[in-house]
Amino acid sequence: MALTVTLTESLGFMRTDERNRFIAALVQAGLPICAPELTVELCEAALDEVVYHRGGSINFPMPVEISRCVFLEKRDSLPSSVVGAALQRLLREASRQGCGALFDERS
Repeated sequence: MALTVTLTESLGFMRTDERNRFIAALVQAGLPICAPELTVELCEAALDEVVYHRGGSINFPMPVEISRCVFLEKRDSLPSSVVGAALQRLLREASRQGCGALFDERS
């Protein structure tokens, strides 16, 4: 969810304050906002697989605000650079938030 709202905000579909509210709620609930194992390459492979199974579209739901979302249809509307920047942002935020924000299999 953290990655999705960060992507949504990066693409201009969500205001930054709304995105930050989502992230704060996840952190407050004790949920991780990032997993170091999640890479751009893994996300790209998953999106390519989705395109294969969804008739050429990604049909990626992106929450705009609570109770409303938009769907990205085209694979090229979610470039690697945006995915990479979102992952890096979440890693930085997770490291600032402390142990609850960063997924750690040892915990």
